[in-house]
Amino acid sequence: HAVERYVLARYAMYEQVYSHKTKKAAEAMLRAIFKRAREVKAKPDLFSAKSAKSSGNHALQDRQTFLDTDDHTVFEALKSWRNSDDKILSDLSNRFLQREVFSSIDCGAEKFKRLRPKLEELLESKGFDPKYYLTLDMTKTDPYVISAGEGKGVLVLTRSGELKDLADASPFIGAVLNHFFVRTRLCVPQEVSRK
Repeated sequence: HAVERYVLARYAMYEQVYSHKTKKAAEAMLRAIFKRAREVKAKPDLFSAKSAKSSGNHALQDRQTFLDTDDHTVFEALKSWRNSDDKILSDLSNRFLQREVFSSIDCGAEKFKRLRPKLEELLESKGFDPKYYLTLDMTKTDPYVISAGEGKGVLVLTRSGELKDLADASPFIGAVLNHFFVRTRLCVPQEVSRK
């Protein structure tokens, strides 16, 4: 069935592209950069309305500012922030722009809880603030889900002319029906991950 191939291809895209360890580590870095930029009120300010004071309509301005923020806007901000007086913002922005993305290491949530104090100590000994340089990223993939109350999933026509739920017609889809695949990764600077 073509729909079976679609669901399996969608799952493969999530595993190999959307949830790829390097992409997830880069996202973790961007979250840390934006968090720090917001805290130190870095310029350019991507987090408040450009002209909210003059218009008085904060909600509309915030939405429009968000919609106007594209890759170019973010990269220009990163280029500016890498020259910031704030060492953390400068370092994180420079690392991102130089493609020095954090390492991403498979690590369960329980293991992370046990290791966190030691990891924080290691980061601090290397001059890194764990608040920005230590992240646990959790990715959840659900290849084929039928939500409660929706009834049946995708119906397919079998060779015999019978309508069947895709999960019943395909052993592959049946195996992943309502099954969530969770991957938990620790994201830290590359020089710390070698320790």
